[in-house]
Amino acid sequence: MLTALTLCALAAPQQAPFALELPPAYGAFERAAEGENWSSMRNDGNGRFEIRLEELATPGAQAELVAEFLREERWRPVLRGTGHKIKAWKGDWSGETAAGSSIDFIRERKPWVIEQRVLVLDDHLVVGTWEGSLGERRKANAALASFELPAAWRPVAAPQEDAQRGLGPLAIQPPAIGHYRILATLQDPLLRSVEFTLEFFPDKGTDPGTQGWMLPEGAMQLEASALKVRYRVDLYDDTRPVPAAGLLPSVHSLSALGGGWLAFPKALVPVDGRLAPPTFQLEVRLPSQWRVLHALDPVEEEVHESLRRVLFPVESDGIHWPAFAIGFYEVEKIGDRQAWIRRSARATRSAEVLRVMDRLQLSLQDWMPAAPSEWRIATFPGSGDLVLPGLFVFDEAGTWLSDPLDREWVDGNRRTGLARKLAYHCFGVHLIASGSGAAFLDASLAEYSAWRLLEGSGFSADASAIEAFWKRNEELSGPLPRPLTMMPLEDLVGGRRLLSRGALVWRAIEREAGRALLDGVLQRRVQRGGSWTTEDLRRDLEKATDRSWLPFFRAHVYGRLQP
Repeated sequence: MLTALTLCALAAPQQAPFALELPPAYGAFERAAEGENWSSMRNDGNGRFEIRLEELATPGAQAELVAEFLREERWRPVLRGTGHKIKAWKGDWSGETAAGSSIDFIRERKPWVIEQRVLVLDDHLVVGTWEGSLGERRKANAALASFELPAAWRPVAAPQEDAQRGLGPLAIQPPAIGHYRILATLQDPLLRSVEFTLEFFPDKGTDPGTQGWMLPEGAMQLEASALKVRYRVDLYDDTRPVPAAGLLPSVHSLSALGGGWLAFPKALVPVDGRLAPPTFQLEVRLPSQWRVLHALDPVEEEVHESLRRVLFPVESDGIHWPAFAIGFYEVEKIGDRQAWIRRSARATRSAEVLRVMDRLQLSLQDWMPAAPSEWRIATFPGSGDLVLPGLFVFDEAGTWLSDPLDREWVDGNRRTGLARKLAYHCFGVHLIASGSGAAFLDASLAEYSAWRLLEGSGFSADASAIEAFWKRNEELSGPLPRPLTMMPLEDLVGGRRLLSRGALVWRAIEREAGRALLDGVLQRRVQRGGSWTTEDLRRDLEKATDRSWLPFFRAHVYGRLQP
């Protein structure tokens, strides 16, 4: 039974874990319902302090750049039309180098102020903000300056070296489970639901057991046996398209571009959930007015009355998940290349994109003769840009097929973006990395390779620009926050050190080994296909050069030193 004393203790407000000397008119800091977000209000409501801690997906961000991002993406849009002035702030905060902003604006015809301080420690972001009247600025700045960062908010120091050498548990490939025969049936002309029938043929020695099937989220089981399951996924709720089970419905279209819609025998799913994709053969039955897009041409296609039946060839690499898309597609051809364009998509430059990609592909074939050369492009709304085996999917919101190729894109222009996609199609989709160093082998090698493709295709200005990005990003970013083989994949949408530092490390490998020798190492790996690790790369280099590469890898791949 709870006593009155216990109830009082439960009701007592939490004390802030940090120290900050608040001005007399402010109440104690109170914590928000979620996270480390603390605020203190002035008694009359005309002032507010906020201190918050967040974990960054990308470690090693610069406080200066984070503060600039907040100014441009948050404060300027909010304060537009208020006659505001924003100044960057730099200085010491809680004994650490910090950045921030000082903002003056008019609120309800009175001068108002925002003072913000930003501190980044590895993957921890601490932001302190005060908003109040102009006359309170001096006291507020003094209060912010008194902030003392608690020890619990400091991150654990990142290791100087990757002791596992890019391996770890992810280097162990999950077992293959067998072969699927997949039938996808869409009887509704409006594509409001899809029904899947999976027949499972286990590998020799694989027992599917009697535990039944693990269905994707949102699926309704219709019938099942040990080796066969049939289930339906409804894609609309009150006439609105609703993503479900790895399926993305849109107006007059449907994408199944990942493996999330597959069911699996429960007995074969390991504790960590990691499974190797099955080999499979895909058949799709759908209303005859629709087209179904796949990376490969069908081996059979027939239309009977209002039903279209499409059978695709067996895919047996056991590395990639089955994928397809349905819509009102029109096919454009440039030479041997195909562009599948949804009828409502803007694609005025699809031929130009195909020609540039084909030119880059020729450069790739000259450099890596074993690289995959068969592919097509397609559009789909809201899918995100995807690079799949033999298929490049362009999200229609990205206007890839309607914008000029010289138009600026992330860290380059559209042409550079196409080179990156083709490079990743070889190093990342065809040759797949495993282990904790996978992002270095995939993303960093694809970035280096994109530079080689631009250089080899005669796009010298684009090649120079991508190299300039590497150097500029490194100059702005400071020390590498952790070894390349321990950088999270989220770095690609944050600091992008896997692109800049990673590509420069590949340039250093090229200098140390010689371009021709490195090309031979990569060509043999591409020819073999499958997966590899950073230790496989190190051993390949040692065999080719007859010397140890461990010191180089410990310093620049498994360590944090710049080459």
